Amino acid sequence: MREELFKNCTLCPRKCNVNRLEGKRGYCGMDSTIRAARAALHMWEEPCISGKKGSGAVFFSGCGLRCCFCQNRDIAIGDSGKEISVERLAEIFLEFHADYKSFIFTYGKYQCMLRSYRRAWRRVI
Repeated sequence: MREELFKNCTLCPRKCNVNRLEGKRGYCGMDSTIRAARAALHMWEEPCISGKKGSGAVFFSGCGLRCCFCQNRDIAIGDSGKEISVERLAEIFLEFHADYKSFIFTYGKYQCMLRSYRRAWRRVI
């Protein structure tokens, strides 16, 4: 399924049709890899979700929306951050799981990477 999604990418509203499996980058600036710009404790935002201890937040690079009021534009646009494997993402989830009540995933090519996130999460539970 992942291969089909990446061959002719139409997963975000931009529908750029690039073949990410060949290393081509879409409108979001991403290919088929996972890029995390930040993974850390995120406090004081969404208190009903994060509780008193905060949430484990993963900020992904590669958002194709280009919202004019984006508060983290430098992270969201382009390929800032570092390429990580599904295994490393699973390790991050495990690290957060030990300390925090919830997880927050921000920016990035959500639809494109959803399968990778699920694979990583399955390794945790």
